[in-house]
Amino acid sequence: MTDAQTQLLSSLGVSYESKRIIELEESEWICYSLNHNSESRDVPILLIESGPKNVTDIKRVAKQHDICVIIASDIQKMVIKTFEKMYVASLDSENEYHRIASILNAQNVGMAKSDIELNVLLESVLEAIPSTAGDFENRGLFSTHYLRNRIFDDAPDVNIQKLRDANTDVNKLLDALGWKMNSTNDQAKVMITQQENFSIRSTQDSVSPSYTAVSELSKYRWVILTNGTKWRLYTSHVSASSTNYFEINLHNPSNPVLRYLSIIFGYDAFDGSKPRIDLFFDQGKEFATQLEEDLSSRIMSQDGILINLAKGILNHDMKIVFDSSELVSAKEIALKLIYRVWFVAYAESRNLLPVSDERYGSISLRGLRVKLDTHESESNEYSCWTYLSNLFNGIRNGSPENNLPQYNGNLFKCDVDVDGMQIQNKWLVPALRDLLERNGDAIDYASLSVRHLGNILENVMEFSINQSKEDIMLFVKGNVITQVKTSKESNYSYKKNDLYLSSKGGIVIRKSTASYYTPDEIVIFLVNRGLEPIINERSLKIADDLKSYKNDPTVNNRKRCINRLLDIQVLDPTMGSGHFLVEALNRLTSWATEMLQKHPNHPLLEELEQNRITILAEQHKNGIAIDEHLLTHDVLLKRKIMKRCIFGVDLNPMAVEIAKLALWLDSFAIGVPLTYMDHHIKRGDSTIGLFLHDLKDKKNHNITDWTPDQKSNNLLEDISSRS
Repeated sequence: MTDAQTQLLSSLGVSYESKRIIELEESEWICYSLNHNSESRDVPILLIESGPKNVTDIKRVAKQHDICVIIASDIQKMVIKTFEKMYVASLDSENEYHRIASILNAQNVGMAKSDIELNVLLESVLEAIPSTAGDFENRGLFSTHYLRNRIFDDAPDVNIQKLRDANTDVNKLLDALGWKMNSTNDQAKVMITQQENFSIRSTQDSVSPSYTAVSELSKYRWVILTNGTKWRLYTSHVSASSTNYFEINLHNPSNPVLRYLSIIFGYDAFDGSKPRIDLFFDQGKEFATQLEEDLSSRIMSQDGILINLAKGILNHDMKIVFDSSELVSAKEIALKLIYRVWFVAYAESRNLLPVSDERYGSISLRGLRVKLDTHESESNEYSCWTYLSNLFNGIRNGSPENNLPQYNGNLFKCDVDVDGMQIQNKWLVPALRDLLERNGDAIDYASLSVRHLGNILENVMEFSINQSKEDIMLFVKGNVITQVKTSKESNYSYKKNDLYLSSKGGIVIRKSTASYYTPDEIVIFLVNRGLEPIINERSLKIADDLKSYKNDPTVNNRKRCINRLLDIQVLDPTMGSGHFLVEALNRLTSWATEMLQKHPNHPLLEELEQNRITILAEQHKNGIAIDEHLLTHDVLLKRKIMKRCIFGVDLNPMAVEIAKLALWLDSFAIGVPLTYMDHHIKRGDSTIGLFLHDLKDKKNHNITDWTPDQKSNNLLEDISSRS
């Protein structure tokens, strides 16, 4: 037993020495019951040292008791069950052991003399544990999982008393953090502001502090923005530099908040040739890559998300043979459900939906996740689908009673094929569990970029859902798949009429890697290569535009100033998952931010502020209270650029939906509908070339009905013969 494990047991009022081995139904497990010294306390405290494969195994044991605490050291999980609730905590670092133990000690759990008293105290513990989630706001900069579970182990010990003594005095805090007056650092810059809201300008002739900070990223890799109470970190490591950041608030700070302040914002974190802050960032990238691979394998698994959803959509029965059109339709509907769930999960993870409001919490995806066990026990019912449909309907139409603005758009538009059906819990619950949980914990969607989601869904486009015509047994080794005759030889099997995933006629056993996708570095290079000449030329003309507008403030001169920033049109004719378009959107946003910072009297800033006021007023009229701090000039600028500048085409309808999803997530503005995307991202074929004289005499100019002249039956031959 480590010291941290011993401390955790002590906080429960038990010790390792009091253990006695017990037998569970799972006979191969090694499990001990730890006895409390009070004879009137019968609640089991179980220590399972080996056996369970995942948290679902542990929860199955917990359900056998009204109240219990189970520590599964082998898989680093702890389950606390009361009469009303069940909570799973991760124990994957000493910091987590100490954190949970300190909460248990604070509630005097170890002193409980009876089962009733212990239940009350454990209920208090469950209320206290989530409160630590408010220690920081991480908007896609780092891995939230890493910040909560590992960063304290990777960082040196710190003395937080000096930081606490400094209160919110920015100069004293900077001194305590090691930022001396004569400190020089090529990696980072500290910027001080008096404003409370970093993303709103204070006067008409100024820009928001966030614009100024983001503009400095052309010179520094990291920029710290602070007013003493709020501390925000930006980086040039990400494309969406204006909307991706890490922030803490020192209003009544807890000890963990002060530790984050010292570890992440201290001078030492940015010092040296390999600064510690880059390690923290790289850990997030590594975690996101692992999460992408894990999600992809769950979707593409033969008993995974896509197959479970398809079976539920078809109401699969081994006696029924489905035609190919039904299988294709099932895949399309399943993917649309995945898109919707990912959109909500991503938005909730970044607080773009009102997750802290209990009115929304009653219909939220987070709320559904904690109820999956209940729905799972009612396998033939449709309760999980009813909950999910209610959430989708709220997003589609808005719901003042749930404080949810209307986010209508093609993704949530009422679709009879999707919204007119029902899926039984036995199919939907496992699919949602794979989409929302990883080892029993909520998946950290905030750590995933839209590029990661696009990669996963591009994989799915290669595969189809088939139904076996006979019993199939396979032996799979590496990339070699051999059909065999006996079960002893096989490691995969399918019964007649079972569903499976296939690609080019072969059965998919595991997901292929995303190594063939264009690397981020190349995408960034190509986008910059294409946009730099254009934005450089326009940058030189902005000052003259503003001078003309100042001397003659006409509507046309104002329009010219705004169009100089917004009438660039970027088209990707074969957009796939929209990776190039997302990068172009972020590059144009960074450039526009820099230009607005240099020209604080630009009329576009006034227009953004008016847009913000209008949105807030409209939501107030609808009875919706949105977080004004989240409706910033940064996000409104990106949304405006998305509406004016970004266009895409792809022949594959699924690629169109993936690209829309990626751009929606990247330009999401709280309280603003999603309808603006449908006119910009279209399905079509952009690779067919036609000569004007071929169309001149044609009565029908619809490309789908056009054929080349009678002299040639082959379009390519006809075109090449004229070139």
